[in-house]
Amino acid sequence: MARHGFLRVAALISALALLSGAHPSSALDRCPGDCDGDDVVSVDELVAGVRRALVGDDGRACEAADADGDGMVTVAELVRAVAAALDGCPLAPLPFTAAIADGALLLTPDRALRGASVYAVVLTTAVRDSGGAPLRAAPDFALARGVPELPGAGPTALFDADPTADGNPYPDGRLVSGSGVIIPDRIARRGLADVPELAPARAALRQAADAIGAAGDFSTTAPIRIALSSSVDLATVDPTSVLLVRRSDGVLALEPLLAQLERQGLPRAQVALAISFPTERIEDDLLAARGRLDERGGIERVSFVDPDPDDDLAIGIFAGTAGPYRDFLAANPAVAAVARGVYPAPDFRGPDGLFDPAALAGTAAPRIAMLDFLLTVPRGDGPHPLVVVQHGFAGDQSFVLSVAGLLAQHGLAAIGIDAVSHGRRGSPLDLLRATALQTRDLFRQTVVDQLALVRALRNGVDVTGDGHSDLVAEPISYLGVSLGGIIGSVFIALEPTVNAAVLNVAGGRVAFLGDNPGTRPIYQAALAEQAALPVGDPRFEVFIQRILTLGQQALDPADPLNFARRWRADPLPGNAPRRVLLQEGIGDLLVSNESTEALAAAGGLIAQTPQRDQRGVSGLWRFDPPGGHGILSRDDVRRQAVEFLFSGGTEIVAP
Repeated sequence: MARHGFLRVAALISALALLSGAHPSSALDRCPGDCDGDDVVSVDELVAGVRRALVGDDGRACEAADADGDGMVTVAELVRAVAAALDGCPLAPLPFTAAIADGALLLTPDRALRGASVYAVVLTTAVRDSGGAPLRAAPDFALARGVPELPGAGPTALFDADPTADGNPYPDGRLVSGSGVIIPDRIARRGLADVPELAPARAALRQAADAIGAAGDFSTTAPIRIALSSSVDLATVDPTSVLLVRRSDGVLALEPLLAQLERQGLPRAQVALAISFPTERIEDDLLAARGRLDERGGIERVSFVDPDPDDDLAIGIFAGTAGPYRDFLAANPAVAAVARGVYPAPDFRGPDGLFDPAALAGTAAPRIAMLDFLLTVPRGDGPHPLVVVQHGFAGDQSFVLSVAGLLAQHGLAAIGIDAVSHGRRGSPLDLLRATALQTRDLFRQTVVDQLALVRALRNGVDVTGDGHSDLVAEPISYLGVSLGGIIGSVFIALEPTVNAAVLNVAGGRVAFLGDNPGTRPIYQAALAEQAALPVGDPRFEVFIQRILTLGQQALDPADPLNFARRWRADPLPGNAPRRVLLQEGIGDLLVSNESTEALAAAGGLIAQTPQRDQRGVSGLWRFDPPGGHGILSRDDVRRQAVEFLFSGGTEIVAP
């Protein structure tokens, strides 16, 4: 195209941008012309789009202006960027999985929704029942959209002007109350009648729902429930007939959404239901905790001086044929020494077991806990690359010793701590006594403890006594199994120095892991006592399902699905993309294959593909039986994990 043609486009863009200056609009995930991904198309970004059209990619040009990714920015693409600046971005449908259950349409997002955002679900008349009749609007929604429903037959998407009424979808922005949301009985107590024998179960659910609702907005991972008057044909439910979108305007009001849909060619008469809802904040608390740790980073150090010589914990450096680790060292000649030390870690939880906003904000001092760690150092000259190792449920830091020998054969040091309520820090049974919100912060506090450990290690760890650190402070690697993989999914998204990570039998939607056959026996007796119902009672099964759904909303700020995009696709500012190997045991009865596959999809991991690339590789590897949840006991699984870490995340080998 001639240069004067570009100049005419630039002049048009400048004029329209000036008009749009008083009406800024936020944008969707990949908005045309949104160069910096901040959900706003600015005048500068429009100019950058023009620059790319004129001179190509000069290092300052805008990749987002090239909407089709063909390497060229056309006039049509510039016009789309202008439209995004003026009207907000086109509503881009997100993929989901649909199901019918209990008279409702359930929509589960394929990827976790963004936190602190507003989403909308739009059901159109293209949804049909098995006889071909279109989905219809409820009378109250027809009134709200401003177009009456014509006479006819077909299923109705239920909607009531009273947001607490049974005939309503969930989540629903009309349930926002203060800084939280109302979780109505149709969600919290659904299927449990108001009869005396169910009073304990109903009371427990109501108490949980009130606490979880008050803690924040709606879940980013739980299914969206649309109540129906009668069933629909799932074959007609897809992203063309049902739109799950992130709202570019960031508001809950119906009219702006309907107006934008009309601009995109969807008449409001074809909208059978549209609801909007805000999602809860996901990263904020952990980022605040990381900020407080960074403020302390220069003063934190590890110590091998025993603070309490009279207790049963041996602190110190152990090598040779004497001491508590002599048998381990004899069996693992590649390990030069085992060291057990302590380090200070701020505990940001208050007396209620929840993160304290004042401590996170830095206006109140958190309690400082002295935590112990277990470290193994390989033979040979240091400093040695370091792998942070995290045990699974009911384990402890001695898990380090189970992998240290193989790591040491590759010249890798290993270090691990007890997770909260594990090892010397309590009992895993604490999780059975904790509320869902307390469980969330048990997990998050362990992430904080790992972040604190890494910062203490940066100040040097001298095991050999030569005055030099024996560990490479950065980059570091990570190996976590089961619960350690779940916690590690969050840790590696937050910690800037992580380079490569192996997550073994990890998964997402953590609360729903409680539905797995290997998990049920761990907690169902405690819940049966709480509900005053026998385990075999069908109503107890209903109670469990309600508890799990509520629990997922509580656990979202600690759920791996919400952090997987930060591994590679969209790292936090200052973080490089992580190299991640996710290992899955087919037939896993504790962390279901479905949850592991969801985590792999959220992280953008390709499966069963050997890879080698010095720029880094990531992937999912499925291991057929035997093993299931215990695949890390297999030599081939361990070798693949260790070779990936030894390569610095540049090679995934076929086992």
